[in-house]
Amino acid sequence: MTNAIGFTSGAEDREDEGSGGVRFTVHWEGDLALTDHQDIAYTLRQAFPDIAVLFPKARSWVGLRPELRLLARTEAGVVGHYAMARRFIQVDQTDQLVGETGLLAVHPDLHCPRDMRTRLLHRMGLILGELGVPFGFTNLSGDLVEAYLAAGWHVLHGVRTRLCLARGPSRPVTLDYPAVALPVAERIEQWPPGTLIRLNGPEL
Repeated sequence: MTNAIGFTSGAEDREDEGSGGVRFTVHWEGDLALTDHQDIAYTLRQAFPDIAVLFPKARSWVGLRPELRLLARTEAGVVGHYAMARRFIQVDQTDQLVGETGLLAVHPDLHCPRDMRTRLLHRMGLILGELGVPFGFTNLSGDLVEAYLAAGWHVLHGVRTRLCLARGPSRPVTLDYPAVALPVAERIEQWPPGTLIRLNGPEL
């Protein structure tokens, strides 16, 4: 399926054998088959063993359903995954369009190239550029911050994120880990001023 932003859903971008023979594919969510979701869910369970129960069988998402997936495959199967969805968030009283990213996962055992996380971050940045969103956005646990900063993301200092959980309490919760933004079509200085981000729904 060819779309307006210039890539073909499911088409392969093969790297040379010196870089591990990795094949990258970009998929709109509606183009994925059941077997794709099964493969993704398996990789997510391996990458996130502490929350593996959230990815049973072919469930390959946690909260907000992704709009688009970036997959990395080798002969062993899916070795990398990164998801994205365009949405509006509120920064204090300002509505801001972002490409929210999440579920950055690298399989720990399938002979995955060491720099797979870096490659996925780089390629998602290119995808966000093709989509023309002003910013990428996500919330991070501490062990991912350095990788994102190296890929051009910026920590939003002094900012908290409030969201609604897909499961659990009906009242919104406030996260205690960093929010980061990637300048895409706009400069990071154009990020709206404010100290509270409201997702008004679950995170990706």
